[in-house]
Amino acid sequence: MDVGCSANAEQAKVAGGSAVETTPRRTLPRMWLGVFETAHFAGSNRRHSVPAPCHRSLRSFGTATRKVFSSTWNIMCYAYDTEVIALNYHEEVQDLFDSDPTYVFAHCVAADAGMGGGIAWTFRHRYPEMPAAVLAAQPVVGDAVRYVSDDGRVIYNLISKGSSAQLPDRSDFEDSLRALKRALLAHGEKRLAIPRIGAGIDRLNWSDSAGFIQELFADTDIEIMVCVLH
Repeated sequence: MDVGCSANAEQAKVAGGSAVETTPRRTLPRMWLGVFETAHFAGSNRRHSVPAPCHRSLRSFGTATRKVFSSTWNIMCYAYDTEVIALNYHEEVQDLFDSDPTYVFAHCVAADAGMGGGIAWTFRHRYPEMPAAVLAAQPVVGDAVRYVSDDGRVIYNLISKGSSAQLPDRSDFEDSLRALKRALLAHGEKRLAIPRIGAGIDRLNWSDSAGFIQELFADTDIEIMVCVLH
């Protein structure tokens, strides 16, 4: 079965909340995508069966979800003229700190670098010199402070709130993720391993956060692995 689609001109969100007007997108060429999967298309309440294996992208807007052993792969599909970008996002049941050394880490902290609870506490005890390094950077809310440990692991500290005693605003949390994206692209870092950031003691809804992360990174080739313990 052949599949093709087209998309009209629309506004695309960019960092900081501004918008730009895109040019009309041409009809994409027909192509064979493979085995059938179910996808939900934006702007529609219907679910459509379309051919799309988990390592390929649909030529349309939407999310295709497939169970692969213990992992869930979410492929955000965007059409840019004749180019389609499929986000490599997946969740794994494993300890974050067992991740391959080629992954960089990211987690949420306050500007005071207290790191007294949640997974930040684990980071602090594994990397005891990191809090002082974060403070030395004089971070503000919305920053992503890059730290390189003695063993070469790169860790991004996402400054999602001012004080460890506070709960973050979602807008500040999302600003820190935008800063993370800019830093990863600037340093050419292609593999990111994270916990379910913001969903622990910061009490942010993970479903909302996961959706934002996938949308934010959909125009990159950065692999995002979310590590959960159970």
